[in-house]
Amino acid sequence: MLRSVEYWNQTQLKVLIFHNTLAPLNVSSFAPNVEYVVSETDFASRSKLASQMIVTKYSILCSDDELLLPSGLFQMGRFLEDHQDILSAGGQTIALGRLGQNLTATYAYQNMNGYKNLENSALKRLSHHTINQIDYKTGAMYRLMRASLMREMLIAFSELSNISTPYIFEVTGEVIVNAQGQSTYLEELYWVRNWINDQVVHKGWNRKLYFYQWWMHSDFEQERIKWRNEIQRTIQGTISEQELDNILEDIYVKRKILEIREIARTQSLKRLVPSWVKRFKHKVFHKVHSGYELEVFFHKLNSSDPNKGLEMEKAVPYIV
Repeated sequence: MLRSVEYWNQTQLKVLIFHNTLAPLNVSSFAPNVEYVVSETDFASRSKLASQMIVTKYSILCSDDELLLPSGLFQMGRFLEDHQDILSAGGQTIALGRLGQNLTATYAYQNMNGYKNLENSALKRLSHHTINQIDYKTGAMYRLMRASLMREMLIAFSELSNISTPYIFEVTGEVIVNAQGQSTYLEELYWVRNWINDQVVHKGWNRKLYFYQWWMHSDFEQERIKWRNEIQRTIQGTISEQELDNILEDIYVKRKILEIREIARTQSLKRLVPSWVKRFKHKVFHKVHSGYELEVFFHKLNSSDPNKGLEMEKAVPYIV
């Protein structure tokens, strides 16, 4: 499912749902601001359809196992209204997990806290986002964007139907969004992710083929050429071919480090430990967990912002 949730005149959100399914949802209970489209196509094709249906000033992507908080979107929309030179804005993200039988909340993507990219050229912005950073920066495709930028990104996505790794969309978003304009991250909490359920993997969405593996393997050379040409077309020659190659090489190097770590975690022998042993370990060594128990998180959030706390409490049941 591809959802585009758009900033709508300060008080209302317009929601576009693009659902790849053989069993459509019953729309009778949907709010008037929700438009539901059944499209039995891949993500790239749905991206093209979505690009043609955005009619509001701002837009943001959301997957079906995640939620966006309206209050956060409104604050980000107001920020973009007041800062016309900024094309996209991000914020803070909460990931919901599970520790034994308890739900937890962890602040995700903390390396993006305070991030700003206010450079005045495509090359400088891309260099600031990649080569000039110690670690890999991610999440550009999930920022609130001006509609024109969202359309450009979705149109670029629509040309990636035959690319073998689904991670190509994340990387393409990083390049296009940062090349096209300035961005910043606010302290506002706006995104709730589900890290409890395993990610979807199927023949047309093979998450086991990581970006670095796709980049290295000779079988995908023609795909890489096509992808690079599409990026160059989208950013319309604002950087040279060699400069783009340098940026892409840096992305490959930094993603390879992260992806190898992820593979090691998923293949760890810990996955073979019986669930009752894991629960006992979590209970005994509770303090080593980096997140908050959900009740503790709600208490902290309510203490600082009761309205945000109430909004989060209403959101959680929808994705766990």
